[in-house]
Amino acid sequence: MPRLRTKLVGLAIVLGLTAAIWLWSLQGLVRPVRIAGASMAETLSGSHRQLKCGDCGFLCRYDAERPPAERVVCPNCGFVNRDLERAQLLPGQRVLIDRLAYRFDLPRRWDVVAFRSHADHDYLEVKRVVGLPGERISIHHGDIYADGRIARKSLPQFRDMAVLVYDSGFEPRGTPDLLARWGAAVDRPWTRTAAGFFRPASARRGDESDWLTYHHWRCFASPLPRSDEYAVLDHYGYNQDESRQLHRVRDLLLVVRLRLADQGTQDGGRIILRGNDGRTWYRALLEFPARQASLWRDGDWLASAALPTAAYAREVTLEFALFDRQIVVAVEGRTVLVWQDEGRDRSGAPEDASAGCPPPFGITADGLAVVLRRLQVFRDVHYLDPHGLGRDWSASPLGSDEVLVLGDNVPVSRDSRHWEHPGVAGEQILGRVLWLGP
Repeated sequence: MPRLRTKLVGLAIVLGLTAAIWLWSLQGLVRPVRIAGASMAETLSGSHRQLKCGDCGFLCRYDAERPPAERVVCPNCGFVNRDLERAQLLPGQRVLIDRLAYRFDLPRRWDVVAFRSHADHDYLEVKRVVGLPGERISIHHGDIYADGRIARKSLPQFRDMAVLVYDSGFEPRGTPDLLARWGAAVDRPWTRTAAGFFRPASARRGDESDWLTYHHWRCFASPLPRSDEYAVLDHYGYNQDESRQLHRVRDLLLVVRLRLADQGTQDGGRIILRGNDGRTWYRALLEFPARQASLWRDGDWLASAALPTAAYAREVTLEFALFDRQIVVAVEGRTVLVWQDEGRDRSGAPEDASAGCPPPFGITADGLAVVLRRLQVFRDVHYLDPHGLGRDWSASPLGSDEVLVLGDNVPVSRDSRHWEHPGVAGEQILGRVLWLGP
């Protein structure tokens, strides 16, 4: 009898929770919607097509409302795909609108929100909050500034917005004579194997040939060779039908999945990551015997922190990011080091994207046998003025209950940059957008 009573109580709880969720949804506190349009791609995509690259196998996603007529250029390897009949048509992504999220508070910066359109209050729009009440928002060289100070993201916020520009999990197979995206000055000490890039523990470290360095390709439509080394640009593979001026992006993230090949990190050795923001070299040292991570700029020490226990696993993911005038190092998703440049903005004038530039990332090891299993490079969203140009832009100050919103797909988004009054009032906001998947 007690066992039956327990089962009945459990069933009652389940039924009660189910009824509560149903009533919650019925009353409109959680509202399911499907994304339409391209303004938030590829964070959130409307109706789109998906085509597997014929060279590297990467899944190219592009706007179904403005599809290209003859070709799709793979944003990962630059291969020109012409067999568009193979593309799969997919509906817009499904999301939930949490209408309780802002019942007692306004949105936070970088939240994705749904709100009633300025033009038609029966129409919902989805955008990202970049400006908060009372602020004067401006765009300067691709970054957001609030009241004259750069608006920084955390690493998790950067991940949510980042645009993938390269993934070593999708290497070209049909054109083996292409130059490698990652390479060293000589064939040794790094060698390419089926498992990834291997470096033996016996290899010495001391000159530039030790660095495995990333070389970016021209992965957009061009009559020139795709494998020419080029700067990372604000190109969107999603916007295949758009022709516009492209701009160099300095804010980048390197994600490295590595495995120790034959010995534990407790026995000695270190891993070194380096990145260049176009002006300065930064290096992150992960020194295992000392159990310390440190950050350096052109030989000058910037910051140190203890290595987390997760760094001593057999396989580990490292992240090295340069964005919003800050340097971030993370191990297994946990931020270990953050250094912020609070000095004068040294960005200077907009640069020619075709001008020569140093490789943005490199990696080496000392006293460790390592295999780099996967390497990925992401870029930040690079904001433009209302005309899609790289010029500075500034909005009028926001009201006491207003926020300023922009789309992640900057070149095609119609947002606060284009409205006579840029602010979205709190009463227009329905709630926070929660991801559901395809």
